[in-house]
Amino acid sequence: MQLQDELKQGLGKMKFAINHAYKFKNFSIAFMSGFMQSSMIFAVEFINILSILSYEDTLNVIICFLGLAVIA
Repeated sequence: MQLQDELKQGLGKMKFAINHAYKFKNFSIAFMSGFMQSSMIFAVEFINILSILSYEDTLNVIICFLGLAVIA
C-alpha cells in the first residue's frame, strides 16, 4: 500500500472525467488516463505482494520488501 496516494489520484482523474465530460473534447481519453494509472498501480502492488510472499526465509522477505520499496 505504498502507492495508495497515486491510486487515489488515478481514481480522482476518472471521477473528474466522468463528472466534467463537457470540459473535454474526447472525455474517454481523459478517463482512460486515470484508468491506466489506477490499473498499473494495482498491478505493481499485486506483483510486489506476490514476490514478497514467494520467499520462505524471513531475511529474504525483508530484503525483497526494502528493494521493492526503493523501486516503487
